Amino acid sequence: MLQIEDIIGLEVLSADGKVVGFVEGIGINTDSWTAPIIKIAVKKGIEEALGVKKPLFSTAKFYFETSYIASVADVMTLVRKLNSVRELTVDGSLVQSWAGDIMLKRVVCDKSIEIGIVDNILIDNTVRNWAIPMIQVKVDKDTLKGMKLKKGAMKGREVKIPANMIRTVGDIVILRISHDDLKHMIEASPGY
Repeated sequence: MLQIEDIIGLEVLSADGKVVGFVEGIGINTDSWTAPIIKIAVKKGIEEALGVKKPLFSTAKFYFETSYIASVADVMTLVRKLNSVRELTVDGSLVQSWAGDIMLKRVVCDKSIEIGIVDNILIDNTVRNWAIPMIQVKVDKDTLKGMKLKKGAMKGREVKIPANMIRTVGDIVILRISHDDLKHMIEASPGY
């Protein structure tokens, strides 16, 4: 399982070991909870090879589907050699939202009680279009106190919320569960 912080900033290599650029963003589909698109900042000098226009004052951007990633570890490696990477391009404007736009959003339960903020997004990169099984929420100290959890029920202030428990993402993330349901979920799975 990968976290957003594990991916942003990674160097992106073509299959023949050429540096293409660095991961700058991850496109998120909040309807299916997948991460199908990657945005990279293109390495200076290879814009033409990728078929992208070099902007006057910034770095060129290149978008491709996560299904074209061969592996992710210390670097991200693509399935194509540099001379055919341009064939992977997709329209970046089709992205529903970016992971960076979801990070630090406030999170409320279905009864409008604020819980905390989105602290991380977890990604399963072993499936096509990179499934997002859960988000990590940093629970507000006052909310945590108000829950009156059993001793040892929660280590730290982070709780992982399954994506299927998210009703919607707008200016605020709204969950499908109540404040009490969240408390029971945390107590039923210590260290969750």
